[in-house]
Amino acid sequence: MVEHMTNEKARAFLIGPLNKEKLNQKIVARIKKLIFSNELQVGDKLPSERELMEEIGVSRAVVRESLRSLEQSGLVEIKQGGTGGAFVVSNLQKPVFNSAFDLYSQGKLTLAHFVETRKAIECVAVRVAVAKATPEDIARLRELNEACLPDIDDKVKHREHAARFHMAIAQISGNHLSKLFVSALFGLLGELRPDSLQTKRFKQESYLLHKRIIEALAAKDAGLCEYLMAKDIERTGTLETSRIKKGRTKLRLKK
Repeated sequence: MVEHMTNEKARAFLIGPLNKEKLNQKIVARIKKLIFSNELQVGDKLPSERELMEEIGVSRAVVRESLRSLEQSGLVEIKQGGTGGAFVVSNLQKPVFNSAFDLYSQGKLTLAHFVETRKAIECVAVRVAVAKATPEDIARLRELNEACLPDIDDKVKHREHAARFHMAIAQISGNHLSKLFVSALFGLLGELRPDSLQTKRFKQESYLLHKRIIEALAAKDAGLCEYLMAKDIERTGTLETSRIKKGRTKLRLKK
């Protein structure tokens, strides 16, 4: 039977071990403040572990734990090697990506959920973007869409082009959360489905569909934009259905 701690024991248990953690949090908060105030910008290199130890007066373990926390938050990237170190980045989608990946690993997330979530976010985003899109935004979207054609035979690059296109629309909407989630979901798809089943024809049709979305945005047709965006996202689910059917066929052939 588990013995309940007395108030004194509980207090000692909670206060003692938290000292180091609180110190980590203070260092993290200090570095975050420098980043958020733009005193540290993307690409800047933080002082070395030794410099941080000496300047702040903490152990190497505390410094490493602080940097690890910042890395998990998507604010810092730690690179190895002679030119390595801790660099400021803007990968704020990383915590969302990690949580979604864990859900998938637990069997609580399927591609159907992925499609539903993308539709919920991006269909709203594109409707909002209709009212906010400037001629410069439309030109940028056309540029992004045309850029995918030279890489149409490269599955990885073509997916990257698609991600940029969809994130650009989320950015036009002005909702940073939309852009963050779109980025995280595309990253998740790339991690879980690196062997894309997209044929050249499929990718050509995606290009044409994106072109129609751009024209609908330019025409300020919110209803058509939402319809086309939903259609574009649903095609991902069609690919997954095809993948599942192929997998079942292979299993039957093995038997």
